[in-house]
Amino acid sequence: MFMSIFSFGNKLTLIVSILPAILLWRYVNKLDKHKEPTKFLVKLFFGGVISIVITLVISFAISIFFADFFDYEVGLNLQGFLYSFLGIGLVEETSKFLMMYAFSWKNKNLDETYDIVLYTMIVALGFATAENICYSLTGGFLTSVFRFFTAVPGHVINGAFMGYFLYLYRINKKSKYNLLLAILVPALLHGIYDFIVFTADSILGYVIFGVFVIAEFIIAKKMVKNMAKNSKFLELPKVYCTNCGTPITTRYCQNCGKERY
Repeated sequence: MFMSIFSFGNKLTLIVSILPAILLWRYVNKLDKHKEPTKFLVKLFFGGVISIVITLVISFAISIFFADFFDYEVGLNLQGFLYSFLGIGLVEETSKFLMMYAFSWKNKNLDETYDIVLYTMIVALGFATAENICYSLTGGFLTSVFRFFTAVPGHVINGAFMGYFLYLYRINKKSKYNLLLAILVPALLHGIYDFIVFTADSILGYVIFGVFVIAEFIIAKKMVKNMAKNSKFLELPKVYCTNCGTPITTRYCQNCGKERY
């Protein structure tokens, strides 16, 4: 049995399940004008992996009060949609949000507007990769191929929307509704995705799924590229440049160009 785990088929499945993480990591990181420390991004990635544990803990807590909640089979009705949105989307996106916030919100590396969306996407990528490996090794090669183009990019897209609303909150903390939207919008998109997957049993259902995935991808890609292109330094607490003594509130001294850290 041990040897069967490392059979050629499983090795190929494992490679395909990890490959989207590598490609998406390279893409979103390439858009960053001022590169983040690799070690910090790796930390965020594994924060996303840990968020799966948080998801399991939250799900277990829910099951204590609602014993049959996760035994529900999604149907093409309001109850099925609410289950997809609340039981899956909201739980998973909240878990990712908590890890992103805990690992990076007050970190010194978060000093540009694009950093916010980059961090949320990396955390989402960590979650998606761990989940993808589990599903792919269980479901086989075709599952890994299907999720290559759907589930993994879907998680990253949800992370992009989360980062966008966190960005709006960061530049205007009085708009606290954006903090709420940073969880609710990705959770809603996640819920819609799962609801369509669970209920698609006809050509029309598959067409709707394809249109949703493509539209979501196009909108998110345009948003991420725009945020990267127009990324600006966030105003940081005032410190004095250790090189020339000039007070600075951004990452670099405007007088001599020395990095503040």
